[in-house]
Amino acid sequence: MSPGSVKSTCRLPSGLILALFLAGVPAAAADWPGWRGPGGSGVSDEKGLPSRWSESENVRWKAELPGRGLSSPVIAGGKVYVTASSGVKQDRLHVLSFDAVTGRKLWERQLWATGDTQCHPKTSMAAPTPASDGARVYALFATCDFAAYDAAGRLAWYRSLTRDYPDLSNQVGMAASPVLWEDLLVIALDTDSAAFVVAVDTATGANRWKTERPRGINWTTPVFFRRGSRAEVVVQSGRGLTAYEPRTGEVRWVHEAGLDPIASPVAGGEVLFAPGGNISAILPAAGDEGPRVLWTSPRIKASTASPLHYESRLYAIASAGILACADAATGEVLWQERLQGPFSASPVLGDGKLYCVNEEGVTAVVDLRAENRVVAKNPLGEEILASPAISGGSIFFRSDRHLHAIGGGSAQPGE
Repeated sequence: MSPGSVKSTCRLPSGLILALFLAGVPAAAADWPGWRGPGGSGVSDEKGLPSRWSESENVRWKAELPGRGLSSPVIAGGKVYVTASSGVKQDRLHVLSFDAVTGRKLWERQLWATGDTQCHPKTSMAAPTPASDGARVYALFATCDFAAYDAAGRLAWYRSLTRDYPDLSNQVGMAASPVLWEDLLVIALDTDSAAFVVAVDTATGANRWKTERPRGINWTTPVFFRRGSRAEVVVQSGRGLTAYEPRTGEVRWVHEAGLDPIASPVAGGEVLFAPGGNISAILPAAGDEGPRVLWTSPRIKASTASPLHYESRLYAIASAGILACADAATGEVLWQERLQGPFSASPVLGDGKLYCVNEEGVTAVVDLRAENRVVAKNPLGEEILASPAISGGSIFFRSDRHLHAIGGGSAQPGE
């Protein structure tokens, strides 16, 4: 398929799309617009975030969800967007919008799955996290159904990527999320039968470029990385890292190594931290130079949860629950905390505190400024596999049953 072409695309007239875009709400500083928030960092600049809550205390609001999901909530323009899947075969796909302050459901849209719904019992068809630029929300499902809705819930465009690319097949379940770069959505679709990274136009849903990749199942989400004036989109797989030029899809550099196909890399300054059996700090290529490994540490583990970089420190949680803090410059482990695992959700950070939610829905709050760092363990009473989001003074958690807004004060949906 040539750039700009698309087979299974349902599009609105271009004039209407432009009008809807101009009518959209611009993204605010407190937005959490996609997987792991601004820049995919997992870090928020919010202050005054809560340290303690329970199923009944410090819950700002709680809203019911129609089905399962491992996708994180995203927040843009005062709205929370979340996806879910329902039905015996998980073939009913849901996109929902809630008011971020009150929890009132603003709208819900449904799609029928066009792709395969087989997956590992732990995951679901609502595994990829959506993305939003404030004007629209872009919802990708593990079935490779991909839809864009404006802030009022009107369909802007839709694609069935499995109809466009019938060789896509991952019976364990797709999970990589789309990431926004200016007017592009970049998606890594790696399977045993077909593998490529594609950039989709946010206005039309059509391909702007598509670059083939080595075949192999992979669940990591791309990360955008800037070194000086040079921007790159980096995709991690079990084979290593590959950097692409965001506008053309041209391969910039490749770092071959045995890395993790589940946990995603994170950028810190001009360095990429790539999880695998060991975490490695990698200085990307510059000019004709290849990428350089600055350090590799066997003492820092990240299996399902992705690592996090903050103020010259690297944080990572092993599946069993060992939280490690390391000097990002050297890889030296500075301290460790044993938390109650297992963990699937990636940690997020705000107000100087790490929020680490385990699969039982218990969030360990780790205050990086306190002598006794673990200041609270807060249960929500529901299994949580999705990473939290932070916006507007609240922390948002989603389970298969509910979307929770945790923060100061309380409000019930509709109030």
